[in-house]
Amino acid sequence: MLFNKTARCYAGITTPSDGWLEAGLLVRRLEETGRQEEIYDRMGRINDLAEQSRQLHLELLDSLLSIMLHERRDDVFTADDLRAVGIDPTPPQESDFRDW
Repeated sequence: MLFNKTARCYAGITTPSDGWLEAGLLVRRLEETGRQEEIYDRMGRINDLAEQSRQLHLELLDSLLSIMLHERRDDVFTADDLRAVGIDPTPPQESDFRDW
């Protein structure tokens, strides 16, 4: 459960700048108020923290896999290998994480 939850949390990490290009009216309003640098600075800090979080999640997943696989940790597993043990290797879609 820890591995699964960590993987789901990793996949669900988002930032305020995701989809930012669609915010044309908001950008214009920020520029009108002169406070865009304040907002951009905070967004940048959040992006940096999100990247740190992604990195830590990957490190945790790597450690967990190393422990779980033990002597097989350096083996390469194919999609067919995963299917054979009941794991669906299809990458998740963004919509899979909306309900969290």
